[in-house]
Amino acid sequence: MIIRLLASCVLAASLVWPAGAQTAGDGIRGTWSGDWVLEDAPRDRVTVEFRWEGDSLTGRMINPRQLDLTSVAFDESTRTIVAEAADPEGSGTYRIEATVEGTRMNGTMSYGSASGELRLTKWTYVPRPRY
Repeated sequence: MIIRLLASCVLAASLVWPAGAQTAGDGIRGTWSGDWVLEDAPRDRVTVEFRWEGDSLTGRMINPRQLDLTSVAFDESTRTIVAEAADPEGSGTYRIEATVEGTRMNGTMSYGSASGELRLTKWTYVPRPRY
């Protein structure tokens, strides 16, 4: 009986520990997709992935171009993110400035002199019950 109780405590602690070990801005990690709307232009798809590498937030843009992000900064106190990706074939830099609210990211994205509204949603997975 005591061994079962101790085993249950160890199991519970091992399940709780990884959640407590996450960084403060861990909610930003993952894949975000949505659209970028320029004035008088059709919507353009945008997909961005963010990940933590040690204490550094990095990532890559998948749409509208596949590019590594050259800089990413996330301010936990204001929940704002600023990310840039230089286009080696073009003459500009993609720049994202947005506020994160749960699984939504809203702000602006610009490329060169073009700027528009950015709306992204974080991909989430919720397993469906098996019947």
